[in-house]
Amino acid sequence: FFQGGNTTDAFPQGMLEYAPHPAGSRCWVAETWGEADRAGWVWYRAGTDWCCPPPWRSAASMPRWASRATVIVERVEVRPVGEISEENAQATGAPPFIHELCTEDPRECYTPTRWRDGLAREWDARYGKRHPFAESPWAWLTWVRREAEP
Repeated sequence: FFQGGNTTDAFPQGMLEYAPHPAGSRCWVAETWGEADRAGWVWYRAGTDWCCPPPWRSAASMPRWASRATVIVERVEVRPVGEISEENAQATGAPPFIHELCTEDPRECYTPTRWRDGLAREWDARYGKRHPFAESPWAWLTWVRREAEP
């Protein structure tokens, strides 16, 4: 995933040492969650069809004890965000941007999926005022792997 850095023409010296999660870090994964009852049962919104959902809480409010996944940072690099490939943009989890392109004949429409454009929209919604995607600011590129369950 990407996390924003400063826009600059040259590699920002020392930026790698200020990465929020350096290689080897263990990070718990926060997600939308809810407590079903006072017994401490935790429910997770992702990947489940809910008939009677509990009141959902923001991922930002999830305590460590409620997390069901931990990741380990494998590698961290610093790159201009505009250099991200389609494959890496898809791996960030940002939704794709679907373009509908048509000729004069409506039967000749096609909708290419562009992951970089989807990431650009997500990036600009979060960092766009200070570091727009179009200016290709430097960013930390972080590779993680899920820690094995005990």
